Amino acid sequence: MTVTIDTDDCVEIRRIGLKALNKALGINGTKAFLRQYTCRKGDYTKEKSENPQLTLDEVLEAMRDVDKGEMDMADYAGASV
Repeated sequence: MTVTIDTDDCVEIRRIGLKALNKALGINGTKAFLRQYTCRKGDYTKEKSENPQLTLDEVLEAMRDVDKGEMDMADYAGASV
C-alpha cells in the first residue's frame, strides 16, 4: 500500500515515518534502524579537508566496513563516511 503525504510539516512527516517503520520492523527493528543515523560522530568537512587524498576505493571500503559494523577510524587515517 502506498501512502501519499501532502504536508511539509516535519513533525507530521516524522510521526508518519516512525509509524510506518514500527509497522514494518517492529519496535526493536525501528530502534536498530534509527541508531544507524544517530550514532555518527565527527566533522566531515574538517576531516575531508585534512585528508583530501582519499581514493574512491578507500571511501567505498570504509563504507562497506561501516555496513558490517567493523570500521575502525584509525584504519582509514581519519576517513569519515
